[in-house]
Amino acid sequence: MDLNTLEPVLNDVSEDIKKLNTLSKQLSEKVELLEKRISSFDQRLDQIKVVPPAVDTGPIKNLVQEKMTAIENRIEAQPKNVIKKHQLLFFPEQDTKEYYRFFASQIMPYVIWFFVVYFLYCLGRQIIVKWPTHPSEATSGLNSRLPG
Repeated sequence: MDLNTLEPVLNDVSEDIKKLNTLSKQLSEKVELLEKRISSFDQRLDQIKVVPPAVDTGPIKNLVQEKMTAIENRIEAQPKNVIKKHQLLFFPEQDTKEYYRFFASQIMPYVIWFFVVYFLYCLGRQIIVKWPTHPSEATSGLNSRLPG
């Protein structure tokens, strides 16, 4: 290899190295600049305090309230079960005057009639038991009962 061919090749390589050096310097400067910008962004982000706006729950509350009243209305509109209670109350739970008035006017006469009928039944039973079955018993019974 001679010097004529080697010299231009070396010149080309040296120029390429110079260009690469300048590009490398430029890149390193750009990287430093970007690092500074990133650090400034980090500082700004640290300083920024995000305050979210107050949440307005009024419409949601109104909607929930409307739906709850609709549910309550539906429940009230449903037919209710009728529970019949058959009780014999000696001591009323409420309305005592009404109860005693009803007791005295409606139930007490039936109780009195029951005792009168029972008394007449017992009296009739005794009469039937002591009633003479033969005519001879009837005259003998009268003679024994007469004084004398």
